[in-house]
Amino acid sequence: MKSIQKYLLALLMLSVCAVVTTSCSDEKDIFDRSAALRLNDAQKNVIETLTKDGGKWEFQYFASGDEEGVVFVMTFHTDGTVDVSTVNSWQTTFATEQSSWEVLTDYGIDLSFISYNSLFHRFSDPTADVASGYNAGEGHLGDYEFKVMKVDNDNIIVRGKKRNIEMRLRRLAADTDDETYFEELALMQKNLFNSKMSTQLLTLSDGSRFLVSDGATQIMSLLPEGGDPVSQTETRNIIILPDGFKFMEPFTNSNGKVQVQTFLLAEDGTLVCEEDGESKFTSLELSTLLTDPTMKWRMDKTTLGGAFATTQEQITAGCKSALKRNFDYFQFQYDKNRESSPYSLYFKNGTSTGNFYCDMTAQGADKIQVKFSGEMDNNASTHLERVPEFQDFMNLLSGGAYTLSSESALLPMTIKVTSDATPSNYFYVVLQ
Repeated sequence: MKSIQKYLLALLMLSVCAVVTTSCSDEKDIFDRSAALRLNDAQKNVIETLTKDGGKWEFQYFASGDEEGVVFVMTFHTDGTVDVSTVNSWQTTFATEQSSWEVLTDYGIDLSFISYNSLFHRFSDPTADVASGYNAGEGHLGDYEFKVMKVDNDNIIVRGKKRNIEMRLRRLAADTDDETYFEELALMQKNLFNSKMSTQLLTLSDGSRFLVSDGATQIMSLLPEGGDPVSQTETRNIIILPDGFKFMEPFTNSNGKVQVQTFLLAEDGTLVCEEDGESKFTSLELSTLLTDPTMKWRMDKTTLGGAFATTQEQITAGCKSALKRNFDYFQFQYDKNRESSPYSLYFKNGTSTGNFYCDMTAQGADKIQVKFSGEMDNNASTHLERVPEFQDFMNLLSGGAYTLSSESALLPMTIKVTSDATPSNYFYVVLQ
């Protein structure tokens, strides 16, 4: 009897184990199959998203943190081809080239550009641009394969598989003309940054301010206002976009409370942070710009108003009559070798030049005051003796306050200078 009971118990145990084993195996198959299906669905979704509605995208590409970002316009086709267009610092004229792409499943979804494209793959080709100073065997160090991180109808976020840099593809209208797109992009860059005015102002939402230089190079230097340039300057590479610009990585202030990355051109002409809606890029104060020792501001003699226009005409006539020369222009500039009255009203009259020395001081953000010291160089003295209207022009300028204004809040290359006492007296200066 006991042997039968033992036999039955052993048989029951084997049956339970078989059921458990079968159940575990069934569940494993179910989950394996479900994961595979989900991955397959994700792959199809990326392909469909890339190719639908014309399949045209703006690829905001960064090869590394050491050089500017590059924009590509890509048109993805259902036959596995992609049209790649660009204009950038290494490809200075518009070009377009077709190659191949695919979406792979490799522990996730990968977007890969599988056939060589000279416009795109030069940034991942270790032999590219060696003649321009890039290290042989390294090149630009960029990626051509990307992990797909996030997908919606109009945006795809990818991450380079080697460099781990996050990048964005943004949908463009199907009828976008690639060449026109890059012409508009070049115009935007011209409107945002200029090497003549290399410093601009970043004001974060918490009120902290940074002097930002070298935006035209797309490798920005950011210095906290009043900070030490040697120890506190940070550099950030950016990419110019049709509606503004973007840092490759977010920029964070010293207390870590404000983080910004994308700035879009606003109606008032400033660049406003997309992330917080408050942080803003502007020019420096106009009075700071006009009194900057590194800048030269030339009067536009065609746009003088009131007494300035009248006196300018008298100077022109006097130079023609007394000196047999054609008067060219006045210009404000700074002489670093002078200890007193270091600014000057510089002039060019034919082949002659001269300087009437003065003090020019900022009176708040948008006001200046000019006072002539009576000092001048020999050429200016000779001109003053022969054409006394020069003194009339200095008298007009000297003593009173002037209000400064500009049509550009970001890049004021032209500033209007208006007399507070007599607003009909004004002139425009243009940065040289």
